[in-house]
Amino acid sequence: MAGAGSLSASAGGYILDFGTIQLGSAGLMAELGVFNVASGPADLLNGSFAFGAGAGFTFDGFGPFAGMAAGDGRDGLDIVFGSSSLGSFSQTFTISSFGSNASGYQGQAFDTTVMLRGIVVSVAAIPEPETYLLMASGLIAVWVARRRSRRS
Repeated sequence: MAGAGSLSASAGGYILDFGTIQLGSAGLMAELGVFNVASGPADLLNGSFAFGAGAGFTFDGFGPFAGMAAGDGRDGLDIVFGSSSLGSFSQTFTISSFGSNASGYQGQAFDTTVMLRGIVVSVAAIPEPETYLLMASGLIAVWVARRRSRRS
């Protein structure tokens, strides 16, 4: 994985947490990959992606994959978490894969679930000049009180 977000393993899959971003800020992007981690002579890895209902995320490059030999991979699976709407967002997608070989064998390999999460919050208010004046007055009052207590 490259880019924004924190990827962690969970029971039966992974969680990609984009954290909290501000409304209207630049969206965050993460790039994932699928790899055949087998070593030596092994079946080819094939598969596809299935997306659950959700909002807040856009996907690019998530087409079916086929014929990945041991050690091969496919990257360029881009996920963008947008900031155009307030709220807490989540969406799940599943990677379904199967193995195959030249002898005609084809068998289910595994399914992996990835849960995406992210929160969009409103922009924090910028303090008014009066707030700075009140804070400065408080700091001066504390300084004067400390000086008086040292003289006593």
